[in-house]
Amino acid sequence: MDFKKNYNTSGKQLSSVDGWDPTTQKYIDLDCDQWIGKHRIREIGRENGKREFPPSEAVQPDEMYTMIRRWVNKRGKNCHSEVSSYLVQQRFNLEQESKEGVAPVQHKVEGLRDEGIVELTDQGQEDRTILTQIEREASEAWAALEAFQQRANLESVASYDERGTWYWWLVGVIAIEAVANAMMLAGVVEYGPLGALTVMLAIGVVNAGALGAAIGEGWRLKNSIRPSKALSGWATVVSGVAGMVLWNLFVGHFRDSMAAVATRAREGASSLADLLADDSVERLLSAPFGLESAFSWILATVGAGCCVFAATKWLARDDPYPGYGAVHRAATEHNQEYAHQIEQRRKGLTSIYKTYIGKIRDRREQVENSKGNHQLITNTVENIVKQFPMQLRQYQDDLDFIIAAYRSENEKHRTTPSPKFFADRPLIDQSILEAPEWKGLPPPNHDNDWDGFQKAEDAVRSAYLRAQAGYPTLEDLLEGESARQRLSQ
Repeated sequence: MDFKKNYNTSGKQLSSVDGWDPTTQKYIDLDCDQWIGKHRIREIGRENGKREFPPSEAVQPDEMYTMIRRWVNKRGKNCHSEVSSYLVQQRFNLEQESKEGVAPVQHKVEGLRDEGIVELTDQGQEDRTILTQIEREASEAWAALEAFQQRANLESVASYDERGTWYWWLVGVIAIEAVANAMMLAGVVEYGPLGALTVMLAIGVVNAGALGAAIGEGWRLKNSIRPSKALSGWATVVSGVAGMVLWNLFVGHFRDSMAAVATRAREGASSLADLLADDSVERLLSAPFGLESAFSWILATVGAGCCVFAATKWLARDDPYPGYGAVHRAATEHNQEYAHQIEQRRKGLTSIYKTYIGKIRDRREQVENSKGNHQLITNTVENIVKQFPMQLRQYQDDLDFIIAAYRSENEKHRTTPSPKFFADRPLIDQSILEAPEWKGLPPPNHDNDWDGFQKAEDAVRSAYLRAQAGYPTLEDLLEGESARQRLSQ
């Protein structure tokens, strides 16, 4: 078999095997038996031996010898190159670590400090612009409240706790009066409980909705310091009370009339409505307090009581002094809005502050870890360099093993003496046994950096506090101890 016809002497058909794994930082041993089987080294030696090739007188290695030796050398050089590249990268990493140790505060921390100060300052100025209008509106509202209190000679805080529920009480009292009155009328009206309920619902609306509202609002107006308003308030109260008395007496007479004229209506004397209206008015005018039935007195009393209760709930819909509740609510709402805005702006500033403090502390942690990282890299690299000569000497053993496999098969199947060069031991290139150059670096010195980190944190904190101070509370915006006291209530 002609070897040249089956193998390219450039060795490209001999598959490469890595000698170094940069991911795990470990050397890779060659599985010689597997490699020999894959490339048919023994088969080739056997076939060449049967052909008496190489000749016995050959003193120079044949193509197979040369190819195997060149492949082992190439693998060793590749390993040498890959390890060298890895060491160069680690050297670069250590240099970077060292540079970080030269002036981390100046290069990184000062930058973070300046960025944090600028962002906090800008945010504070932007917030102040937004808050200016709200501050002005709040100050004006509380100034208006204070002026109102002085004009009206008011010292108490406005009271309108039932403002959100008074109308439900009003609806409830109308319903209760309608049901109670219907029970009083059910026995005398021919229309039954449903008809009575309809009539008494209208009576309750007049009692609670009209007369009660008039009395309650008149009671509020009488508190005014303006004589005309106070007088109109008293007039409304007196008119409302008089109307309440007359109306409920009329309702009582109305019940008496229903009991008295129901029979006459059935006899066809006139319509029930005409009889009730005429008789009720006549009874009221002739004897206002002369109700004939106890149930009629109960009916009138219940109506008057519901009217008074409705008046108190109508009064409770706002402060007893007219207009005081409105100005107090306006001031309170502006105060709440300003407080809400202050809270939101301060949260935004706090978020910025925490972000930059966190970045500075992360940077400090990185610097604190740099010495340990430096030592870890140094130990790893030194161990790799230490193992290199031992690992590369194995390449000679690999070459001897592969050549021996080829040579033994060749010798076993030839009848002529072995070629002379079989007696020589092929050697790998000695240059690949030289360990790559490595010069360690001292660990970075951060002894003088810690103060810089603390100063950077202090500077950011100072900027944060200055910005926070630009958000005064509403008490700071108001003048006078009385205003501040009212605001705190």
